[in-house]
Amino acid sequence: MKAFWVLTKLQLLQAYSLNPLIQGKKWGKLLGFGVLGLYLIGIFAFVVYFFAEGIVRAFAALGALEAFPPLIAALVCVSTLVFSIYRASTMLFSARELEITLAMPVRLSAIVASRVMGLYLANLPFALMVTIPAIVPYIRAAQPGALFYPIFVVCTLAAPLVPVVLAAIVGALVAFASSRFRAAKYVNMLLLVAVSLGAMYFSFTINANPEAMASLDLGAVGETLSRAISRIYPLSELYARAVARGDALAFLGYVGVSALVFAAFAFALGRVFLPVCTSIHSQRRSARRYQLGAMKRSGVLKTLMLREWRHLTAVPMWIFNSLFGLLLALIGGVLLLINKNAVLAFMAQEFAPQLGVDLPLGAMLSMVLSWLVSMSCLTGCTISLEGRTLWQLKSLPVSGRDVFAAKVLLNLLLCAPVSLAVGVLAGVAVGVSGALDWLWLLLTPCAYLVLIVLVGLLGNIRWHRYDWTNETVVIKQSLGAMLPVLVSMLTTLPVVYFLAVAEDANALMGAITLALVAIDLFLAALLRKKAGRWYASL
Repeated sequence: MKAFWVLTKLQLLQAYSLNPLIQGKKWGKLLGFGVLGLYLIGIFAFVVYFFAEGIVRAFAALGALEAFPPLIAALVCVSTLVFSIYRASTMLFSARELEITLAMPVRLSAIVASRVMGLYLANLPFALMVTIPAIVPYIRAAQPGALFYPIFVVCTLAAPLVPVVLAAIVGALVAFASSRFRAAKYVNMLLLVAVSLGAMYFSFTINANPEAMASLDLGAVGETLSRAISRIYPLSELYARAVARGDALAFLGYVGVSALVFAAFAFALGRVFLPVCTSIHSQRRSARRYQLGAMKRSGVLKTLMLREWRHLTAVPMWIFNSLFGLLLALIGGVLLLINKNAVLAFMAQEFAPQLGVDLPLGAMLSMVLSWLVSMSCLTGCTISLEGRTLWQLKSLPVSGRDVFAAKVLLNLLLCAPVSLAVGVLAGVAVGVSGALDWLWLLLTPCAYLVLIVLVGLLGNIRWHRYDWTNETVVIKQSLGAMLPVLVSMLTTLPVVYFLAVAEDANALMGAITLALVAIDLFLAALLRKKAGRWYASL
């Protein structure tokens, strides 16, 4: 048991990159990261509370307040499943870490149990960040009794158990299937994207029909919503009865089923762990004969961009994590062409009730696109991912200005054309006619993109790390990867509110766009001026 807890602790310290700070006694950095983490959690909690408040008011007006807790449970389930699929196989079946761990004098069962528990504990903070802010409006509206709180706490702790098991199974199957192919990493990435989009599509399409609900009496609306939610997350019915009604049997059933599924998975995985790892990591792939071709000459900048492109394509998780927002933007643009009424109705339902006003359509589309595009930042971890090969780059007879320019330009060349294409699709679909509306729809997202790319690179120059043993740590959990996300949220979400209360949306969008362009030019000039010194200090 002691070995299990020690291994779990080590896995969590490595997952959150805390071990170097603690062992190096860098208390200042540790405190700074803690303050930044609390700030990020606060921003996320505010956004969750903002949307939950509107949903609770809508459910209360329909007399379906009891349907809100299972909705939160379903949201946690789907979110945990989507965001855990592509890291579950890495955390459970990582070959490099497994070789080190197997050399330790510990039992295999302790290793497997610690990895499964580490995966659960890594997802638990997200579940808490969603459920705690979301349940506050419900408590204010429903005013439940004292028994509600201990039941809610236990059910919240049990909520990620089943999704984590599903994510681990799907991740293992995807890794096993993709290992049969020569380009295993690319096949793995495509399969994970398909599974994630399928889960999101399933969760968004299985819902109550508003027209059918309008014809029902208020007493039947809650039942209709509960049935719709239970189709997304079958255990949500037990969750609703336990949390909203205080049903002891439902509470025991929900917690018992979740714990039993989790324990059964851990036990079964322990029996087949080594064969599964061997099967995933030792598949034979057909080798290609290397043939020396004609030598090609290119300019310095083009050569560095090609090098960065090969580096990018060698790390599929980097592509998946950084460009997922761009993929959603492209899908949204296509959906607008196919069924614009449904997409616009969804936007009106999600944003207008919380702000209490009608939002300007052109500006709103521009800000939604800006938010999705600004989430596509490759430069946030590009320096850190150089890792132990950085010396090879620094040994080349090139300047730091060219190296940084290649990283920025590659990000812009990949994202800017997609942003413009989605802007055109969205504008044509909704019938944007004004010249200013077209300007905001095309220029503002690109200005946001340049800002995020420059901020990501500058942040990674300042906060880089080369001591990683798993790419997931750098891509998903490093400060350089989180900084662009934070800046994106802080610069896009407040604009939605100001658009709602502004008398002249065009004037506001013009001021924001000009400010973005000015900041972009300043950051580009700063990077150009300091590139040599910063590159030498890496």
